Amino acid sequence: MAARKKRIPLLSLTQFVVIVTATLAMLLLFGFAYKMNSYAQVRQESERLQGRLEGAQVEREVLLTRKSYVQSDSYVEKVAREDLKWGRRGDRLVGVKTMAAPAPAPLPALQAEQSPEPTAPQWEPWWDVFFGDIFPGHF
Repeated sequence: MAARKKRIPLLSLTQFVVIVTATLAMLLLFGFAYKMNSYAQVRQESERLQGRLEGAQVEREVLLTRKSYVQSDSYVEKVAREDLKWGRRGDRLVGVKTMAAPAPAPLPALQAEQSPEPTAPQWEPWWDVFFGDIFPGHF
């Protein structure tokens, strides 16, 4: 029989344990980094929503204050007096009479001799502005 050759292991037991441990450590490190990133995103979203909640609470307080004012008698009286021009029984109404402005004096009629008719039509100066040298002698 042939003699069996002794096998030389490619990795020693120590090297194998180090590689497995390093691989597990890297997996744990990447998992931890992923969880920290997710936590940061959730925390940022939580802060944004907390800001919106505080803004909504302030707006709610403003609206509740406005609602209580609108339901009060002072608001009803203010609207009745200012917008609807109503008064209470016993109020004295005061009217201000405005003086009519004097009618302006009529303008004197223009005579035909004072304002001669224009010799060129109104559009010709504009034609000269836009197409003056393009069509010389056209008009």
